[in-house]
Amino acid sequence: MATKKTEATKVAEPKNTTPSPFEEAIASFLKERAKKDKGLNGKLTDEKISGCCKYIIEEVKKSGRCGFADEEIYGFALHFFDENIEAPETETKVQVVINREIKITPERIEEIRKEEIKKAEDAAREKVRQEMAKAEERKAKKEAKAKEEAEKRMKALEEEGSLFSFDEL
Repeated sequence: MATKKTEATKVAEPKNTTPSPFEEAIASFLKERAKKDKGLNGKLTDEKISGCCKYIIEEVKKSGRCGFADEEIYGFALHFFDENIEAPETETKVQVVINREIKITPERIEEIRKEEIKKAEDAAREKVRQEMAKAEERKAKKEAKAKEEAEKRMKALEEEGSLFSFDEL
């Protein structure tokens, strides 16, 4: 089963050695393309791919558009390598949204299902626990109120005096 996931990521962070998902997507495309186009083989260094991504971002920025088809972006990447374009010196901080196909195995689906069932059961248990605690609290308040009322009645009876009080003799 395959689903599409949209991922937002910041690109061109200074001194970041971990490639972004955008850089990984471009690198993956170029490496696949290099299997068919032997001219790309020696050019695909991490530094050149990073420079290619900077170039793509600058081209997108120049266009003024916000959305592109994958083929358009990959076209920018190929153009960068075909024309031996130098990478821009400046780093532009932007947010890039990429689409990735995620393949989920039946085992992972079952694992996720079990996790969600456990979460639901835990949430139900917690709700019951909270309801029981509230019921206990209400019961304690009711008992305290009944005790207070009984004490008030006893005190009132003591203040009233008894009809059968023999202390006055």
